[in-house]
Amino acid sequence: MRILIAEDWWADRIRFELLLNSPNVEIQFAWDATLGGRGAVWPPERIAREARAYDRVLLDLAWNIDEEVSAREMLELETAALQAEASSVEKRLGGLRTLAVAASSAHGIEALDTSKWVIVTAYKSDPIRTFCWKRWGVSGVFHKWTDDRVLYTLLVRDPLRAHVK
Repeated sequence: MRILIAEDWWADRIRFELLLNSPNVEIQFAWDATLGGRGAVWPPERIAREARAYDRVLLDLAWNIDEEVSAREMLELETAALQAEASSVEKRLGGLRTLAVAASSAHGIEALDTSKWVIVTAYKSDPIRTFCWKRWGVSGVFHKWTDDRVLYTLLVRDPLRAHVK
């Protein structure tokens, strides 16, 4: 299984590499050390273009300190509020911008099936999970630290079930 991972924090990239270490798994990080002077996650358009070559895409929601603040604020919103503010919410977080680009053909990229995409975040809530599932059909929203056993089971130990919502 080939997995593309969009994660900004170096410690989480190492953790994913260790967690998903298997002869059956090939990992690519959507990270460029030359971007922004300090390195950064690839732009959403590049992730969407490159995603076709992968079986799964793992997306962190927030890719910098400003987005971390926005993600924390989103934890307080209910699903209806997230849906009502969908276009604004999409612009606030790199992971959601990427899903919006991938699911649309507006950026010169053929729309992708985002049901094979998974959100891994420190900001998991039922409203965020429901919003992402309804809007883009993502496979799941998992907490990047506490749900690691579930991720391992879905992606490494039992990859045939990796498409299950």
